Amino acid sequence: MLIISSDNKPVPEMDKGIEISSIFTVIVDKKNRRMRYFLLAIFLSLVVSIGSFIMYVAYKNFLTCETLAEKNLCILQFLNGFSVINVYFFLLFVCDWKRFVEFKEIWSQTGLQNDPETINNIKSQLRKYRRFICVINGVFTVPATLSIYQSDLSFKPKDAYEFILISCLSLIYSALIGLVTDFPIQLALFICSVFTRVNQRLAYLIEHPDSTEDNMRSIRLLHSIGSQLTLKADQFIRYFLATSFSLYVLFILINLYRIIYLSYTLTDYFISMSILIAVMSMTAFITYNAVKINYLASKGFHHTYQLSFTKNSSNHIAEASLLMYRMGRNDIGLTFANLFTITASFVTSLATLCITFILAFPTIQSQSNK
Repeated sequence: MLIISSDNKPVPEMDKGIEISSIFTVIVDKKNRRMRYFLLAIFLSLVVSIGSFIMYVAYKNFLTCETLAEKNLCILQFLNGFSVINVYFFLLFVCDWKRFVEFKEIWSQTGLQNDPETINNIKSQLRKYRRFICVINGVFTVPATLSIYQSDLSFKPKDAYEFILISCLSLIYSALIGLVTDFPIQLALFICSVFTRVNQRLAYLIEHPDSTEDNMRSIRLLHSIGSQLTLKADQFIRYFLATSFSLYVLFILINLYRIIYLSYTLTDYFISMSILIAVMSMTAFITYNAVKINYLASKGFHHTYQLSFTKNSSNHIAEASLLMYRMGRNDIGLTFANLFTITASFVTSLATLCITFILAFPTIQSQSNK
């Protein structure tokens, strides 16, 4: 079997195609089920144990807090523990895994699962993301978690063994967060690869319009498959994304308030800035990939419009018009709880909402001082 590359040249099919690789797929995948169920059980045990421990420490410290700064730090600790349990719960028990099975079936129709160019592109981007996560965890998340536990309010290590224990818990916590965010990122990369191929083929036809009529229909079909992939992915993780975004925004706002009004020492600034940078970086990366789907799905509109003039054929004009209409709607993408499509406009609105809350900080601070 031959696969058509981005420049419409046939390339040999690879022996093994690319699939979404994650421990969570054991729910619908029959390969190595026993071992993967065992590993998943270990991960869930770690999630519940570490998350519960963090929330317990936060609650215990909150009862003895006297100042607003201390209470703010305890709230951050509690959200820290709650978030890791929450995202795993939503991914495993709220997400509709039947949609993921349908996603895999539709992906197999693209013909890209064995395409070397697509495989290399997805693997390259996934490696970059995982390196990014490692840097964030190592430079920001771990020090922030350690600093919270070693602050005046938190569990204080009495000897080297307790310090090592807390360090291990912090590393495991960071790894668990990275693991659960890796899965939706893979979904986004697979979807983007389809629309990227659509745009590549449209760009190729601009330079080589001779076979436009033969290819326009296949390009429209591939775009339609990408649209179906996006829909299934959205139906699968829409509530996971919604709760993740909500927690991230809450983290950011609380940290900004702490930095502006409740940080008095270098340690306070370090804790707040570490968490803020880590959460904002994670939010930005997830948002970027979600927006990228919408952008790539409509990117080829102008190329399609240009191609509509290349031949005076009713079939060709009809195919180009249908593709232009679908791209022009600009509604393909992941959504926030099926309420809004995550686009650049959505990000702007979310940023505006955050700024509105930030502008209300002085009022909140004045009320708290009374």
